[in-house]
Amino acid sequence: LNAALLVADYGASPDYHDILPRGTLVPPVPGRADYVHHVADALRDATVVSSPSSGNVAAVPTGPAVVGMDIGTGASCIYPTIAASVYGWRMIASEISPSSVASAREIVRANGHETLIDVRRQGKHHSSDDRDEKEMSHAIFDGVLERGETIDFCMCNPPFYPSREAFRAENARKLRGLSKGGRAGDNGRCGRVGRGGKVSPNAANDEVRDATRRRGPNDGR
Repeated sequence: LNAALLVADYGASPDYHDILPRGTLVPPVPGRADYVHHVADALRDATVVSSPSSGNVAAVPTGPAVVGMDIGTGASCIYPTIAASVYGWRMIASEISPSSVASAREIVRANGHETLIDVRRQGKHHSSDDRDEKEMSHAIFDGVLERGETIDFCMCNPPFYPSREAFRAENARKLRGLSKGGRAGDNGRCGRVGRGGKVSPNAANDEVRDATRRRGPNDGR
C-alpha cells in the first residue's frame, strides 16, 4: 500500500519496493509526507518572499534553490524522494550504512532525481581520522557537508528508544491498534531543534539555517 501511494501520489518508480533490501519495509507514507509539509510550512514562515498572487501571504519556497539535508536517510530515501517530488528541493541524504547508501542511490536513479538528491555516506575526512563508526554517527554534519557548503534546513527521523524493552512495548501498542482496525501511526509531530550548530559541535552556526526532527516517543507531550 505504501509503495502504491508513493507511485500514485509522488511519481515514484514502480520498482521502488523491489529496490529495497530484502526484509526492508516501505515506511508509512502519510506520516513521512506530513513531516516534509511541516518543514515547508516552517520555510514559508521564515521566508521574506511573498506570493505575487496572494498579497502579503508568504509562499512556500520551491525549486532547487532550497537545499535540505536528511540525516540518516535509510535504505528508503523516503524524505528526499517526497521533498524532491513535491517541492523540487535539492536534498543531501546522509547515511552511515553502506547497504542503505546503495539502496538509496538506486532509488534516486530509478526516480530520475539525480540532479536533486545527493546520497552521501557519512565517513572519515582522511585516512588519519581514527574515529570509529559510533563516534562518526554523532558528528552529524562532519564528513557530509563540503567546505563552504550551506543548507537551509535539516531533518531527522526518530523514534529513538532507550532500551529494547521500550521498543517492544511501543511495537506491541501499534500492533494492538492494527488489530482493532486502526493505523500503525507514529509520533509524527515536527519539532524545531534550532540552528544546526546546536545539533553538531562540528558544524558552524551559519552552515544550517534551521534544524528539525520528528518527535520520538520519549519527547515531552
